[in-house]
Formats: sequence, C-alpha cells, structure tokens
Amino acid sequence: MFFSLKFKVFIIISSFFVIVLVSHMFYDINKSKQGLTLYFENLNTSSGKLLNQSIKSNLYNLNFTNAKLTLSYYDNEYFENIYILNKDGYIFAERNSDKIVYKKFKDFDLLLTSNKKKPFQYVQAITFINKTIGYIIINNKSKVFEKIIEKEKNEIIEISLTIMILLLFISSVISIIITKPIDEIIKGIKNLNEKKELSFNPRNDEYGFLMNEIEESHKKIQELNENLEEKVREELKKNKDKDKILQSQGLRASMGEMMDAIAHQWLQPLNFIGLKSQEMSFRAEMEDTNPEVILSSCADIDIQLDHLTNTLDEFRSFFRLNKKTENIIFKNLIGETLALLKNDIIKNKIKITTTCNQDNKVNIVPNEFKHVLINLISNSKDAFEEHKILDRKIFIDVYDKDDEVILCVQDNAGGIPIHFIEDVFKANVTSKLEGKGTGIGLYMSKMIIEKIGGSIKVENKNNGACFIISLHSKING
Repeated sequence: MFFSLKFKVFIIISSFFVIVLVSHMFYDINKSKQGLTLYFENLNTSSGKLLNQSIKSNLYNLNFTNAKLTLSYYDNEYFENIYILNKDGYIFAERNSDKIVYKKFKDFDLLLTSNKKKPFQYVQAITFINKTIGYIIINNKSKVFEKIIEKEKNEIIEISLTIMILLLFISSVISIIITKPIDEIIKGIKNLNEKKELSFNPRNDEYGFLMNEIEESHKKIQELNENLEEKVREELKKNKDKDKILQSQGLRASMGEMMDAIAHQWLQPLNFIGLKSQEMSFRAEMEDTNPEVILSSCADIDIQLDHLTNTLDEFRSFFRLNKKTENIIFKNLIGETLALLKNDIIKNKIKITTTCNQDNKVNIVPNEFKHVLINLISNSKDAFEEHKILDRKIFIDVYDKDDEVILCVQDNAGGIPIHFIEDVFKANVTSKLEGKGTGIGLYMSKMIIEKIGGSIKVENKNNGACFIISLHSKING
C-alpha cells in the first residue's frame, strides 16, 4: 500500500506527540492518586494524634460516655468508622454505635504483627505513662477515595483529549510545511522529460540549497547525455581503427613469416630443377641425346614442379580472405598448418607430437585459426632459440570436455616470466628480446578466439608454456 510522504511525516510527528501526551496523562493520574493517598494519610495521622490526647484518660478510667462523646466530634465524609480498643484488642467504644460492645476486633492479632498496612485503615497506639493502654483504628471510606480519583481521572483525560486534537492539528500543519518543498521536487522530477528543463521556485533555506544542487546536477547530466552518443561513436571508431592497425600489423608479420616459409620450401626443389637443367644442357653440348635420360630428367622436374604448385596452393589458400565459418575437426586443420611450417620446423629441429581425440566439431574460420596455431608455434620456436633449448618439443592435444572442445599447445621452452604472464594477451606486450617480437600475435589470437565465443589462457607447467583454447562444440555436428 502506498502512503504519501506528507501522511508519513504526519504519522511520525503525531505519534511522537501522542506518546508524550499519553505518558504525561498516566503520570498525572498516578500523581493525583499518590497525592490523595498522602492527603488521607496526613488526615488520619493528625486526627489520630488529636484523638489520642483526648481519649487516653477516658480509656484509662473506662469512661465510655466521654469516649463516645469525643468520637462523635470526628464525624466527616472521609471516615467510615473509628474504633477505640483496649490493649488486648477488645472494642471499648465505636463512633457508629452507641452500645457497649465488648468483643475483640476482627483480625486484631494480624493487624499488630503484619508489616503490610491494610488499605484505607489507620492504626495508632494509645499510651499513658509510657504504657500502651489501647489502640485507635480509623477506617476510611474507600468509595469516597475512588470517587475523587475517578473524577480527577476524567478531568485529566478530557484535558488530554483536547490537547491531543490540538496536537494532531499542529502535526498536520508541520507535515505540510516540511513536505511541501519535497513534493515540489518530486513533482518536478516526475514531470521531467528529455527536452524540458528542471527548475524550482527560489527559496532561501536548506530546501533551496537542495533544489539548486538538483538543478545543477540535472544540467550536467543533460550535457553528458548530449555528448555521450558522440563520444561513444568516436571511441568505437578509435577502437576499430586501432584493431585494423593491429590486424594489419599481425597480417604483415604473418605474411613475412609465410614468405620466409615459402622461400625455404621452394629452395630445394628449385636447386634440384637447376641441377637437372644444367645436366641436360651439358648433355646437349656433348650431343648425348639419350631419350631415356631426357625423359627421366623431365619426370623428375615434373615431380618438383608439382611440389612447388602444391606448396603455392597451400599458401594461397592461407592468405585468401575467406571469413566464412565451417564446422571442422582439428586434426586436418593442424595437419595443414604444420605443412605450411614444415621446412621451418625441420630447420629448427622441433619435434611436434599431435594427439587428437575430438568427436564433436567446432564452428570456426579455418584460415584465421591457422594464424593462431602458427603464432603459438612461432612463439615456441623463438623461446627455444632464446633459451638455447636443444631438445625441442611441442605437444598439441585436442579433446572433448562437456560441451566444449579443448586444444592445448605445450612446449618445453622454459615458460613465460611470471611478471609478464598476466599481461601476455595485451597489445604491444612481449617478453621477447628487443627486435624479436611486436606484442601483437597473442593479442590478435585472443581476438580471433573470443570473436567466435571461445577463450584462451596460458599457464606455466612441465618446464614450458601451455596455451589452452576452449571452444563451444557442435555436439555430433
């Protein structure tokens, strides 16, 4: 249930006033009761003392007539009855009776021995020559006491109710005074739209200061909103330009490595073709035109030309800008990538062991993923050279795990320095020696993998670096 702010403030203020007023009302009633009780006690004490002085000689001389006459003077609205008892508790005289009733006062023994006073009853010993000769017992009218208390209670309640009504009115006025500027602030904010300015009536109090602060904050927010979209566009453009530059740098670096790989793979076949060409020229000069030898040389040259053509097709496929994703098994892609790096792997004496236990396919852009594998193998090759590792090994493991395919590339090149491992996937961060790396390869690899919903992380283990790539699989796809 929704309650307005004004009503809430009214409830709080009025509740406070009511609690204070009710507490004061009960205090007044209790104080009135205590005052009346004290009045009865003082009246009983003073009357008892006067009566004691007047009655002791009559009691001592057993003068019933004078005792009865003395008691008759104490006839007022507060005394229900007065008894004069002898020392043994027998009634000697009674104000409300003209007869001599010589009987023991009810509960006399308990009256003397009990520490607790009986309400509306006063007891005083009568002494004569330092000896107790009897007792005065005054019984007060309890109904008179209750009547007076009830009357005073009603008066206090009437006054309290009148004050309460007045306080509720005051609470309502105070709640209006307090909440009016707050309601104005809330109303202004509720009616606000993108083009409408926020403004309040000027005030010279704390609310006025609050309103000015809200107006200033709103103006700043409007300015930020107006410029935010443009700033977002600018930042997006900067990021895209930055990514294009990094991609271009990464591509150039890959192209340089691939051109070097092409040169390595073509060098031996071209040398072989050159030798065969020199041999045939030499035979022509010597007029040795044996058809079998010529055909054999041509066949050998054709084999080398096929090798050159196949190598060129592999590299042309690698550099083709084909962004279409395919559902693949890693085994073939790893084989194609290693074929591109074959001569470089042999030259650097690296032993690569591949284990592929993959049943589920992954949806990737093959050529982009070849860039990732080439970059990881190239990084391992540089680490082998930097750390002068002779027994060079790279392990490529692929396996299914739940709804993912995991690809691990592990080397034994000494691992990544601890202070670099957290930042290894950031742009322009490299642990290689100066001139050996740009810090782009791993950054681009991370972008390629995350673009297809995967993840890549690295950890040092088994005296090397282990890159772990996780990709969502196409179950039985």
